[in-house]
Amino acid sequence: MLTARAIDAADHPVIDELRIASYRRATWFTLKDADRIRCARDLPRSRVTAVFDGAVPVATVCQTLMFDATEAVQVLELEAELAADDFPALVISRAATAEGYAGLRLNHVLRWYTLQAASAAGIRSILAGHARGTPNLRAMAELGYRFFDVKASSMSQVDINTEHVLSYLPARDFALALERLGQMLATALPQIAWRGAQLDFAEWLQPAAQPV
Repeated sequence: MLTARAIDAADHPVIDELRIASYRRATWFTLKDADRIRCARDLPRSRVTAVFDGAVPVATVCQTLMFDATEAVQVLELEAELAADDFPALVISRAATAEGYAGLRLNHVLRWYTLQAASAAGIRSILAGHARGTPNLRAMAELGYRFFDVKASSMSQVDINTEHVLSYLPARDFALALERLGQMLATALPQIAWRGAQLDFAEWLQPAAQPV
């Protein structure tokens, strides 16, 4: 049975294994440094969610809260124009799917929960860097994501074998994306129950939690 939840520290070894194996299989980029994508290297203000088949994670993604464009482009390792109105934003990274589970849209299931939590918390955009040709990009375009070429890329974890692009979804399009995701995942969502505490980013948006 498939379930989804936010991971905890006890899950780090198996999430690390999933990330590294998935990155090593990828054809659109080449992994340079496996240690850089381990959970221990995830940034502060990050949540990691995963779909589990029993006790084994089979899809995962990391969501990191950013308060401004300077912070976001440093994390994304690219140069792009980002507006102040797009923050606070979630930067999505570390997406990985186990071999044999491709095509089940499990990362889109995690996208569903991410969008719900982002909307509830008042997040103003969702950003991610991608190698052009990544399989999820076509489905993301159907959800309303926009894609922009970047001025320069300095990826330290992988060598991109195609081109580096930025995906962007503003808050005004969250509801439409959720509606389209609901249609896309009409069969999958009822079969993947969320377990544990609800995904939540609001605690980081309190004034005391923001950087000075």
